[in-house]
Amino acid sequence: MSAATDYLDAWIEKAHLRAPSLTRVTSQRWPGVGTPPNWKPGIASYGWGINGQILRDSCGTAIGLVIETTVWFSDRGQDLSHAPPDIGQQFVSSDSDTELLYLTLAGDDVLLRAVLVRWNSEYTVAASTLDGPSQQLLFSVPGAGPNAPPALLALSFADTGEFGWV
Repeated sequence: MSAATDYLDAWIEKAHLRAPSLTRVTSQRWPGVGTPPNWKPGIASYGWGINGQILRDSCGTAIGLVIETTVWFSDRGQDLSHAPPDIGQQFVSSDSDTELLYLTLAGDDVLLRAVLVRWNSEYTVAASTLDGPSQQLLFSVPGAGPNAPPALLALSFADTGEFGWV
């Protein structure tokens, strides 16, 4: 077991009593280099989800968690006609995607399968990295856009229990 699998295993155990929620962020560098006008800030994303559920294998053993998140992406790298940071779009509140995150135990790794519904895209990555001080799982994931460099994804769980909507 690794620190990452121990962390996920602890959240699976907590989920038997209270549904976890999750916050996720990515940071992706801009592939170009140089000074303006060649330098552009990278692309970021932010998302959150509530009421995570336990994933079970065919024998009923708890092996992971699934949580539906809502994700917003910045378009800083795409909006080349405006100079950052105070001009131009960062995140559009009405432009989000639903993302399903499946986190399962896989030996010393945590396996993440992410499904972006509107973008009709998915990827699977494995990681054994847990940042101890922040208690966040860290993954290297495919970047946004064509020929994009990889992004860093950080996932944070919270013990928030069952949420409901009025």
